[in-house]
Amino acid sequence: ILELLMENARIPARQIAIKLRNEGHSIQDRAVAYRIERLEKEQIIKGYETIIRQSVVEDFEALYLKFKATKSTENLTDQVCNFVKDLPNCLMTATVTGNWNLL
Repeated sequence: ILELLMENARIPARQIAIKLRNEGHSIQDRAVAYRIERLEKEQIIKGYETIIRQSVVEDFEALYLKFKATKSTENLTDQVCNFVKDLPNCLMTATVTGNWNLL
């Protein structure tokens, strides 16, 4: 079941049962659904994610802000980082070492 879900997290329990029966296992659709529910409850399956190929997202834009403070940076960097993180379209922020304090 886990192997099939790793290949396709959206595969219906019915299809999993069919594939397992074709491999010689005796299992019904409802049993597969129950086992998936149990795996979720036991946190063996922690969640499902969607991975999008960026080339198909037409409105995707990347904006990189390089930030270098000239005075005490610790508090200012935290403030800027928290502000940017709260923006609705922010995917990530990162503090860096080198010439810049924040990317």
